[in-house]
Amino acid sequence: HGLKYHTVAANFTDLNLMERKLQECSGFRFDVPTLLIAECVFVYIDPIKVSHFLKWITTNFHASVGLINHEQLNIYDKFGQVMLENLSHRGCSLPGIEACRNKTTHVDRLLTADWHAGFCWTMNEVYNMIPKDEIERVEKIEFLDERELVSQLFEHYCVSFGWKNKSSINSINFDDIDLW
Repeated sequence: HGLKYHTVAANFTDLNLMERKLQECSGFRFDVPTLLIAECVFVYIDPIKVSHFLKWITTNFHASVGLINHEQLNIYDKFGQVMLENLSHRGCSLPGIEACRNKTTHVDRLLTADWHAGFCWTMNEVYNMIPKDEIERVEKIEFLDERELVSQLFEHYCVSFGWKNKSSINSINFDDIDLW
């Protein structure tokens, strides 16, 4: 727990528990701008429960709220099928895989839960947003010898961002957003 950051451990498919856990956090309020972060979570959950959670957010947060989600993408091409087979051999089921079909399905999952807008970028697109001098600096530290393989992998993961606002996205002061 910090002044503007709390990590909340809760099963978000149990919305009553989720709400109780948030209320137990000192200073938590549903009426201040909030950013939620999910990393490779939704794909492992029943899509109906994910939809209920996403809708719960848009219903219960009364100020601007954003969601950053990192997850699989383009899962139905040949590379994606190999990923699915490898996970299947390990006993991992992916009930939410349909939302990982492409960038549109990632955004549609948000829009159908009443988020105002959403974007989705492949990890290659995110990588290309990084200043070239920073990429060069990092690649000197961690030598990248399989650029084609990394690029192929990056086409199969994405970052999506959705938000619900009381005003336009340009009016949000990101320094004032609480992270939960």
